[in-house]
Amino acid sequence: MAPSLRRYGQLSYAAAVDNCCWDILGKAAGLPVYRILGAYRDRVRAYASSQHLATVEAFVADVKHAMSDGFTAYKIHPPSGMAGGHD
Repeated sequence: MAPSLRRYGQLSYAAAVDNCCWDILGKAAGLPVYRILGAYRDRVRAYASSQHLATVEAFVADVKHAMSDGFTAYKIHPPSGMAGGHD
């Protein structure tokens, strides 16, 4: 994929096929996929994930909403063209 398009991820069918392959492997091995991938924990901290919002103010409002829902971590997906971004 072109570097400017990588941030949008792969097509949904490719991800679905990938998930199915991991699931088949897990069933064949008798293990959950997270163990096959090398997990050493059974719990992980959940985080909220932003949409591609247009302004800093929109991100601040979204973070505050995530905090009110109990999230303690937040992953930002800045829109292309923001300062420091690469297209």
